[in-house]
Amino acid sequence: MRWNFSLNNGSMICVRTKVWLEFNGQRLMGEGRAKLLRHIREAKSINSAAKIMGISYRKAWAMVKDMEDTLNASLVEKKRGGVGGGTATLTPAAVELLERFEKIQDEFNALSKQLPQNQPAGEFTSC
Repeated sequence: MRWNFSLNNGSMICVRTKVWLEFNGQRLMGEGRAKLLRHIREAKSINSAAKIMGISYRKAWAMVKDMEDTLNASLVEKKRGGVGGGTATLTPAAVELLERFEKIQDEFNALSKQLPQNQPAGEFTSC
């Protein structure tokens, strides 16, 4: 969610917020990693998900591996393929993690819309 307000001198300030999950003090998932898991779920391929996101396969794989190492759990089941390539599917743990992240993000966005309109710095409006 974003808001903006102007200072007395007319300067526009934009306030931004982000939601991410941490596990044992380590960053686990933010919007980028959630998006990667969504694309893997839809495309059934890490390589295709990486292409959709405009990142390398190596970076996508590193993102998945980092999440798996942080949680000490498998999030993506990979099956090697032949001529047509392999497949990748989300594990039940990854599906649950993604669903919970999306719910938290939705709830946070709904809550942030309740920001009082008359703040000491001036009136907030959506960016």
